[in-house]
Amino acid sequence: WLFGDGLGSLFAVGALGMLGIFFGLIALAYAFLAAPVVSYGGDLIFVEAVRSKKPNFELLIRGFWTNYFHIILANLLVIALVVMGFFMLIIPGIIIACRLVFVSYIVMDKKLDPIEAVELSWKLTRGHGWKIFAMAITSFFILILGIAMVLVGILPAIMWISCSFATLYQSVLLEKEKPELVAICTESGKHGKIALDCIESNANLIIEKPIALSLEEADLIIEKANKKNIKVSACHQNRFNKSVQKIREAVEANRFG
Repeated sequence: WLFGDGLGSLFAVGALGMLGIFFGLIALAYAFLAAPVVSYGGDLIFVEAVRSKKPNFELLIRGFWTNYFHIILANLLVIALVVMGFFMLIIPGIIIACRLVFVSYIVMDKKLDPIEAVELSWKLTRGHGWKIFAMAITSFFILILGIAMVLVGILPAIMWISCSFATLYQSVLLEKEKPELVAICTESGKHGKIALDCIESNANLIIEKPIALSLEEADLIIEKANKKNIKVSACHQNRFNKSVQKIREAVEANRFG
């Protein structure tokens, strides 16, 4: 009886161990094969919000069928580089983590492969390392405060942190890329804000009519453009022009040589 009881206990412990391993493998698979897709998609949502676009929550899962392997490989590459850095007396790991903070945004926004995303993130963050480090430290304490406030504080804390890094990514992108000309073709209500942001980046503008929804905002665009010697042109889209539609039909029908 004692032997049987001991054998049963052994089998029970073994079964619990196997169950623990099974759930551990599921958690590991989720952490490396699913969570990065949602995280990267969330980063892109915040970048789109910074660009005054409506949130598209489909982006949270779109990576599963549009950019999956790049997301997973980029996540693994960043983790590997940061871990290797931490093995080299911690400080290199902190530096690498700060310099690769834009990888998720770049993979989703620019559709680059993992190595290209790492290289571009390293390039974009040059000169911004201390700012990123300070934001990371601040974010840590904000997250702790959010956790202390339980459900009421966690969500606002995460949103603030995500929005801050997305805003930094967008500002650094504009600073580094410095486009000579920007065409603003968004919905009318967003023309003004985007135009003013572009003027701050010294980009010349082509804005679909109307350039703004109020005279005050239009005057502000003109005033700021004149101060910076920025060229601003308004254009009228011709999508519903009958002649343009006929030309498009002819092009699609291969009527031209």
